[in-house]
Amino acid sequence: MEKPKKNQHYVPRSYLENFSIDPSKNEKQIFVFDKVTQKKFPTNIKNITLERYFYDFPETFVLPREDPQKVENFFNELEIRQNKLLKHIQKKRVLILQV
Repeated sequence: MEKPKKNQHYVPRSYLENFSIDPSKNEKQIFVFDKVTQKKFPTNIKNITLERYFYDFPETFVLPREDPQKVENFFNELEIRQNKLLKHIQKKRVLILQV
């Protein structure tokens, strides 16, 4: 069984990478604005738009042997697909919508 994911992003990191200051770097950073302190600063995208165990079901709602991180795992798979699609669109610089 894999280790539970603590920090769960509600905005995918792969999406945030597109707004990074220097996309070529491994440590992707973007500028953020703290509404409380009224300050702006760069930070790693790993540190923003997340909450601990955000998508987890409470233990009282989970059946025995059921994964409390079912939603997080689903979104993780979605993010992988979304990232591939974004990279394809960026590479081709074309978006074709079919109905």
